[in-house]
Amino acid sequence: MVDEGATLGDLMEVLLTRWPELREHLVAPDGGFSKRANLMLDGRAARFLPLGLETPLEPGHQVDCFPAVAGG
Repeated sequence: MVDEGATLGDLMEVLLTRWPELREHLVAPDGGFSKRANLMLDGRAARFLPLGLETPLEPGHQVDCFPAVAGG
């Protein structure tokens, strides 16, 4: 889906090019991660990764996306 040496941001752009309707759910107005969905890289919330969208992807990494859930 992405070339070798790609970052999490590169993957996001591929996904948003393919499914532009996801932008409002994945990207905040400031260009960072939206709180409307949880993007995970190997089980870690991508919004808390030190490099954020610049985090390099490597073969075998697993990226998951889940809707944010709240309630009581």
